[in-house]
Amino acid sequence: MNANVWNAARNLATALRIGHRESATGRTWFRRHRECPDWCAAGHRCTARLGYPSGEHRSAPMSVRAPYGSLVATRIETISGVGHIELRLSARLDRDEVTASRQAHLLAAGVDLTARAVLEGARRALPAGQVAA
Repeated sequence: MNANVWNAARNLATALRIGHRESATGRTWFRRHRECPDWCAAGHRCTARLGYPSGEHRSAPMSVRAPYGSLVATRIETISGVGHIELRLSARLDRDEVTASRQAHLLAAGVDLTARAVLEGARRALPAGQVAA
């Protein structure tokens, strides 16, 4: 290889490396790396540790097989500390359309009522002055 071509390539590589370190404004964008809670699955599931403004800590999905189908639960917490749970339910419905429609309606209502009862019961079980985490 011609020495002039090689030197030009090396100079270009050096210029590119310098250009990627310094932005046009002289500022670099830096997201603070965050620590994950013990329950967070980290890896590709957790976007909070990378510092994204809408990032979330996500647990590994917990799957439960049941006679009706399956339930998958994932715990989630936003960067601002707001926690919630994501539930996915897969249930086999009857072949009859009328029965399947009724089952779907009752199942949705039952899940809603159960979630309300569990969440309200957990709030009442706390000692006076203690706030749920």
